[in-house]
Amino acid sequence: METKMCARKLGEIKRRCGFTQELYIDPIGLAGGLAIWWCDNVSFTVLYKSKNIIHVCIESNGMGLPKFLSLVYGPPKDRERRVVWELMKSLVATIEDSWLVVGDFNDLIS
Repeated sequence: METKMCARKLGEIKRRCGFTQELYIDPIGLAGGLAIWWCDNVSFTVLYKSKNIIHVCIESNGMGLPKFLSLVYGPPKDRERRVVWELMKSLVATIEDSWLVVGDFNDLIS
């Protein structure tokens, strides 16, 4: 999710929601920022992270979760958004199993 908040402010929310683990990408100014929270019974390996994408491999997959997960924040500017789409295309070539992609792409597909 795009947070627009730094990790310090998100920590209390994470604890209140009952999550134990986290990965944060702090925003730049008042824009962006990504966060993913999870519990101890799920194990992630971070394969890629940037200001726009967190891409992980889920190692504790006994719960019917997808093997790969990508969280995306698409920049509002078209030129920057194209870079994110190109990166997503390159990630497709590395996917060997089920993959869930979620986020705000700031784009319309028709």
